[in-house]
Amino acid sequence: MADAGSSHQTQEEREIDEELTGIRDNPTTSKDVIEQVVEPAMERVLKYVVEIESQEARAGKQTHLFCHRARATVRESATFLLRLHAYEDSNTNGWLDRVWHALQSCYDCARGHEEAKQRLRVTYLAAYPSRKIETFISSIDNWERERLLSEYRQAGFSPDMPADDRQIQFASPHLLYQAFVNINLLRTPKSLSGDLDDRLSIGTLIEKFPPRNRVEDFPPDPPPGVLLLFFHEDAKLRTWAQAQTFNTVVSAEHVDGYYASALQVIVNTLEGSIDNTDSSTWSTFFASSRIQLWTGLHSLLQIFSPEGLLALIQVKDRQWIHFLTRHLHDIDSHFPLVLQCFVYVLGGAQSEFWLSDSPEFPEVVYDSIKDNPAFGRLLEAEANVEEPWFLTCFQALLLSVWEKPIFHSILAKVINFMSEELQHPRFEPPCRALVMQVVLSTMGFVHDEAAQKGDAKRKEAICQVFSIQAPNIASVAFARQYRDSVWGRARSQAESLLRDVFRSDVRTLEQAMVDMCSIREQILKPEKGKGDPDVDLSAIVDELNKVRHIALYGPLWEAVRQTIPMNDAEGCAFLIHSVAPSLHLGLDPEHAFHDGELINDIALRKTFRNAVERVNGGLGAIRKDFSLMLTAFAEASATESLLDALRSPDFVRDILRLILCPLEDVSVAAQDIITQASFAAERMEVFRFLLVNSPGASIDGITAYIKTFNDCAPIFPEVCSMARWMVRCLADVVDALCDPISGVLRQDDIVNNSEMPRRIFNLWRNMCRASSAIFKYTPSWARFYATSIMTDWMRDALIFVRDLVKNLQVFESAMQGSSRQSIDDTSPVKITLSNIGRRSVEHLHQVLQNLVSWLRLTDAETLHQSTELICELLKMYRRTRIDPPREAIDTIERYTSGAKSQGKLTTEQLSALSDAISPFAIIEVPEEDEEDEVTFIGHAPAKVSEPAPRSPLAGPSTGTSFAGQQMDIFNQIQPPKVHGFKKATGHNDVFGAPLVSAAAIRERSAPKKTSLVHVPPAKPSTLMGQLRQDFRKDRQGIPTALQSKKREPKNEGGRPVKATRESESSPEEESSDFETGIHQLSRLQRSPAKPFRPIASKPPPKPERRQVQLVEAPHTSYNPVLERVRQREQQARRQRRLKPDLGPFTRQVLLWNYEDQGEMPPYPPDRRPKLSQVPWIFHSYDDYRSTFEPLLMYECWSGIIKSKEERVPNTILCDIASRSNTDDWLDLDVGINTDTVPPNWFLTDTDVVLLKQHPGTKTIMAKVESFRRTGRGVEGRFRCCLGNDPRGLNHALQIRTQWRAHKVFSFTTIYREYAALQALTLYDLCEDILKPKPARLPMFADVEVKDAMKAYEVNEPQAKAILGSMQTEGFALIQGPPGTGKTKTICGLVGHWLSKRITAVHPVRPSEKTIKAKVLICAPSNAAIDEVAKRLKDGVRNSRGQRVTPSVVRVGADAVINVSVKEISLDELIERKINGDSNLKNNKTEVQADIANLRRDIDAVQADLRAKQRELAEIKDNAARIAALETEMRTLNQKRTGLTAKLNSTRDKQKDAGRTMDAARRRFRQEVLDDADVICCTLSGSGHDVLGAYDFETVVIDEAAQSVELNPEQLPPTVLSQVAEQQGYSRSLFVRIMHRQPGAVHLLSIQYRMHPEISLLDSTMFYNSKLKDGPGMAEKTAQPWHADPLFGPYRFFDVDGRETKAGAGHSLVNDAEAHAISDLYNMICAEFPAVNFNYRIGVVTMYREQMFKLRRVFRDRFGEQALTAVDFNTVDGFQGQEKDIIILSCVRAGPNQGSVGFLADRRRSNVAITRARSSLFIFGNAPTLERSDAVWKAIVQNARERQVLMKVRLYEVRFEIGNQ
Repeated sequence: MADAGSSHQTQEEREIDEELTGIRDNPTTSKDVIEQVVEPAMERVLKYVVEIESQEARAGKQTHLFCHRARATVRESATFLLRLHAYEDSNTNGWLDRVWHALQSCYDCARGHEEAKQRLRVTYLAAYPSRKIETFISSIDNWERERLLSEYRQAGFSPDMPADDRQIQFASPHLLYQAFVNINLLRTPKSLSGDLDDRLSIGTLIEKFPPRNRVEDFPPDPPPGVLLLFFHEDAKLRTWAQAQTFNTVVSAEHVDGYYASALQVIVNTLEGSIDNTDSSTWSTFFASSRIQLWTGLHSLLQIFSPEGLLALIQVKDRQWIHFLTRHLHDIDSHFPLVLQCFVYVLGGAQSEFWLSDSPEFPEVVYDSIKDNPAFGRLLEAEANVEEPWFLTCFQALLLSVWEKPIFHSILAKVINFMSEELQHPRFEPPCRALVMQVVLSTMGFVHDEAAQKGDAKRKEAICQVFSIQAPNIASVAFARQYRDSVWGRARSQAESLLRDVFRSDVRTLEQAMVDMCSIREQILKPEKGKGDPDVDLSAIVDELNKVRHIALYGPLWEAVRQTIPMNDAEGCAFLIHSVAPSLHLGLDPEHAFHDGELINDIALRKTFRNAVERVNGGLGAIRKDFSLMLTAFAEASATESLLDALRSPDFVRDILRLILCPLEDVSVAAQDIITQASFAAERMEVFRFLLVNSPGASIDGITAYIKTFNDCAPIFPEVCSMARWMVRCLADVVDALCDPISGVLRQDDIVNNSEMPRRIFNLWRNMCRASSAIFKYTPSWARFYATSIMTDWMRDALIFVRDLVKNLQVFESAMQGSSRQSIDDTSPVKITLSNIGRRSVEHLHQVLQNLVSWLRLTDAETLHQSTELICELLKMYRRTRIDPPREAIDTIERYTSGAKSQGKLTTEQLSALSDAISPFAIIEVPEEDEEDEVTFIGHAPAKVSEPAPRSPLAGPSTGTSFAGQQMDIFNQIQPPKVHGFKKATGHNDVFGAPLVSAAAIRERSAPKKTSLVHVPPAKPSTLMGQLRQDFRKDRQGIPTALQSKKREPKNEGGRPVKATRESESSPEEESSDFETGIHQLSRLQRSPAKPFRPIASKPPPKPERRQVQLVEAPHTSYNPVLERVRQREQQARRQRRLKPDLGPFTRQVLLWNYEDQGEMPPYPPDRRPKLSQVPWIFHSYDDYRSTFEPLLMYECWSGIIKSKEERVPNTILCDIASRSNTDDWLDLDVGINTDTVPPNWFLTDTDVVLLKQHPGTKTIMAKVESFRRTGRGVEGRFRCCLGNDPRGLNHALQIRTQWRAHKVFSFTTIYREYAALQALTLYDLCEDILKPKPARLPMFADVEVKDAMKAYEVNEPQAKAILGSMQTEGFALIQGPPGTGKTKTICGLVGHWLSKRITAVHPVRPSEKTIKAKVLICAPSNAAIDEVAKRLKDGVRNSRGQRVTPSVVRVGADAVINVSVKEISLDELIERKINGDSNLKNNKTEVQADIANLRRDIDAVQADLRAKQRELAEIKDNAARIAALETEMRTLNQKRTGLTAKLNSTRDKQKDAGRTMDAARRRFRQEVLDDADVICCTLSGSGHDVLGAYDFETVVIDEAAQSVELNPEQLPPTVLSQVAEQQGYSRSLFVRIMHRQPGAVHLLSIQYRMHPEISLLDSTMFYNSKLKDGPGMAEKTAQPWHADPLFGPYRFFDVDGRETKAGAGHSLVNDAEAHAISDLYNMICAEFPAVNFNYRIGVVTMYREQMFKLRRVFRDRFGEQALTAVDFNTVDGFQGQEKDIIILSCVRAGPNQGSVGFLADRRRSNVAITRARSSLFIFGNAPTLERSDAVWKAIVQNARERQVLMKVRLYEVRFEIGNQ
């Protein structure tokens, strides 16, 4: 026989099951059937069960009859055998004992036994009458009672025993369980007489010995009798029942089965209809108190699950629903408990509670509750409770009818009942306050439910009810009558409700905007050529209608606005907090949401328009009069009140949202609140005040607003307006944070807060994300806004990001919790970023990536700003040794290489971009270009072997020299720690980065020569790998090649892994240029990026694989890779030529010790460069540079020495505000004491200043980086270089130390000289300069010469010079002695060039108009070039003799340009264009004056306000005066608000106008220069950036003798360094060319200036008598004074005087000569009074101090007018000028004088002599001159021979002619 629980049945079991099934399914009362069928079956079944029990007993198992542990056949048999209770026990084979044993051994069997009895009723006994069945079941119950009592008596417990402390469960838990599992056993039986028989009562037994401890042995589901104990009279039993059911959960299954009888008993008991049978009763079991009964029910309901409660109300035709609702009419004291039970069941059943009742039934129930007098009594009794459940019960009612039509009616009734009826004065204030608290809570509850469910229909009903109650809600929250403490909780609840409701409105509108954006994208008009989108218009209209009908709480907003007093800071703060999140929202119906942008469907467009109006109307309701409220709040609040409010972080954050919002009136009003509290007038000052006083909250507020923008940017095109204002405000924020003088992030007490680094990092991260979003989404916004609107603020965005990048180190320091960088004793120039700094840079990756797309812009100014920012970002990446995003580099490379349409990018911009990406870019090679046998390493570079050649500055060169070598000053500067280079030693810095030596940096920066070389096999096995390797070698101080990690395949075995990007452009990228403006960028935005294709590396190279370098072989097929390399190199060369690296030069100069007194530069002794004599030819560029570079440095040092001798005009006092490291520079931000700065004094970015410690003695030179005057004062940034810091300056240059500063000299000219020297190899004429090879003069036919003479109106030498120069390749030399018509020859050259010019295309703007070729004319001085420009503007003659007027532009500083050529100056021509443009107004001066006036007015108003506030604080008991003062203060506040708004607006307009004007100037400058035929400038000015865009095929240098290399017969440059002079530094290129072939010079031999008497001297002394006079020169230069022998054309006056030194300098004076000259001037004026000598006499000298002496003598003798009538100047200063009379003072005189200094320079002497037209008077000491210099000896002898030497006798005023 199978074991219990087995799934296998024996044959016997199957037979029994079959037999029992027949009996069960066919119940009968037939005696015959019973005797013949049932009873035999009972015997067989009993036998079977007994046998099973015996087997289990023998096996030691417990017997189970009724539970799941028994076999199914056994369980069914045991149920069937219950019939044995009808038989005598003697006939049952002890069956009843076996049953009792099973019941007392197993709880489950006990429960199963009870269930078997119930099952027996409907199966085996079903055929009997119910009364007989009940009698039979009662007999079983009696049997159980008897057995229980018997067991208890044996255990010592009996009902007739007196009660004691014993607990009944100690007898046996199974006995107690049996008593509770059959609830009939708890009834008190009756005796035969009908009386209660307590002796047989189990209930009495339990009452006397009640259980007190939880029976842990009971099953989880307690027996039903325990539930009845909840209603027992005895409190102990009730308590035990609750403890026993603590973890019980009554399920729906229990309700219908196990507990069904007990639940029915409970209902009957509560209804008073308890079922008492004849034999037993409940009368003594249940409590008699109604309160106790309902309390028990409430407790019992707590253990029901929601499903159990739902099942409960469905029992017996929803008996419980009617039971509960019926008792809601009870008016007795138990009503609260009835209500509690109802609410509990209602909450569990919810809408199911009303399922089968009429629709009006819930309303009837509600009325029964509120109209019940007991409910009113409950309200009055419980007025002081914190949580009045009896009022919140309505929430459950509302929730239960949520989906029913009756909801609206009940909600209105509930809210009206509590907010109106229960607010009657008959109720005490605490009671009314409690009710109001609940009604507000209920309103909040239904609002939250609607929001959670997203139920728009219910929300509409809720909004209607709320609208009615809006005044009440607002009043409770903010009205003064509710400020009593009694209303405290209600007031808090009202504020909470309003806060939730207002937040909900904002979120609803925000979601509506999102939906509208989504809908708009589906129904926008298609682009040209495309059909309408395929959309379901009916579905779209449905969605729009949902937006149209969104439910909002508009009346609540209005009620709150009307209720809040304007002097209620808390109330106003609440409203500000509520409105602030909505201020960035709105649909623009004029642009992005104009229905004209949609597909053409009338119904759709109308619905769309209505939806837009609904959204905007909702926002309007929120913002209505908001700015006026803010203004009123500011006016009504005292300063102290506002300051108190600003101590709240939430208020600060909200105010910042207001200031940053795009609504101007709101922003201005919010700023005024801060102004009222702080007197901060300007927007930036407002930000600074908030950031200083509440740094954490302010940064959080700004960050939160930016994050909001970032979230909205991808969705709402309206954030375009948000971005416009935000970037302008953020620029002020960055200024306030990072200002070098007063920046918040530079203040230790703010930054050194544990929370600040995290906040600052979040701010940085979100600002970067916002910038990235702007660059990314601008194209999508641009579709809806005019280009002019977009471009204005796009420039603001670019400027903001540039400021952000510039202040990276300031943010980084603050993120580390420091306001400054740490000082490193060993390395004062630490530039390595921290981990947080590197993370900060990485947040700029996406900024760069998205910014690159702006290179498609067509607006020139925005494109210019974008290019500059890209270059700044790449420079930052290079400095920080961090890899920029690979995609951005690839895109820029495609632009610069021409693989991508270059649009409006200029050549300069392309060159700048190419140079910026050169350290990072890698040429990607298409897969098919690879070859197996030959690898191309690169284009032209050859590896330079170590050691690298040294620069001349570092000493003599050792090893092979190379072209383009940079000056090596690294040996004198502490090298920065450079990241990214791998080195064999493997040494790392403290951050784990590999270190690199200066030699390695030089090796990587060295240019390479083109050659075909054989190199050993390299590891890279692909063309791709080799190209990467090559480009990595060519980098300077940059990490190895950038590779995007996510794209880089795994590289194993050291083999290169190749990845490439397809280079073809998409059709959008190659779109034609007829698309204009930002819309072209919009198309680009929608172009998908090309995929980046990884290519697997090839197998390892073959052992003998050969490798060659890429060379330019003729007749080869087009190679796109080579072409891109070639283009990049060309752009890189151009960029290096236009903007060479001046850093090494600047570093070296700034390293010098200014206090050194030596004549030579203060190099370290072992580092002093070796000087070389300037040779006639140079073998290489290295030779040239190694010669001139040291001499240039010596000359620079001599200029510094000279500055020491000059009087310091201005010294300023500086305070170091901050310091930062940029590469190996130390940058100092200084605040300059305004008292020490003259009004018009300024510094430029090429000035060098000397900083001197104050107090102290340390000094250091610094280059000026910036100098500006702001509203806060004067600020500057100075750049120093400390090197190894041997003088300990790093510790001296600390924040808050004072230094005096004065200007030492300017780098302007010497920069250009050094730049030219550095870039020489990049010029076409480099080889001609190094090794001059002058061509012989060409021969011309006489007719050609005569034609030229006639056409250009020149003489024969001039004609030959014109013709010959224009036919010469390279240099053509024209030597023109003074007066020989050099300027006229230049005019002829220009005329000839114009005649032969062919219009050429200059690479200024690809794809734009053709630019005509130009000629550049230079001269060393402004006076000389002005003279040439003046002649050219008057016109020249062409080759046909026709006068033509070329377009001439004079480039130079306006202050130094002669008035005669002002009209053609570049600045004047630009101004003319600006004045002709009606859209431009250059009112900068007026704006500055307006700002100053506004500041003054604001200060005055604020001073008045402070005075009124002080007076108000002192007044007591004078209400009239207080009222008057308050009125006056309101008026002043209004005035200040208007002034501050106007000031901010004016400042913004100033910025806008300034940027617009800058853009216009750039555009007009380009136009002017593009249209020019001839550009005139000084030699120094030719290096100006504005000319960098042009290549000139012809350059004319007037007075070339004064250029870097000098002409032998006219003025040399001023060489200050005698050491350089001795090395031939003044030897000119002109001289070197002439030296190679003297006959190759065109000599202009006919002079037209001087009287023949004067030219005779010049020709004899300097030109070997080759100089001839033009026709009639004697007559043309004859003058009246020539009749007097004293004043002939040429006189030499021998003055017996003596030279003296002037002051501490080296300049000389000669008093005797000065007085003699004044005597001569007096005499000639007296002798010839009819002649007006004003402006006809020039007095020149070689010495500056003598010039000053002469001016003083003339002023003292003849008055101030003499200084204008006579031109006093040095010989150098008089170059290019001429006068009728020239008086030359030689100065040098003395008895033992053996040298004449400057006079010995024959070129200066020549210039001095040839300035005179009619008369030349030389004053000098003849004996000194004769014995000291050969030239002057010849001049004196010539004068003696010509009898023009006159002796001057001092003190006698006599001039005598004599032969000496």
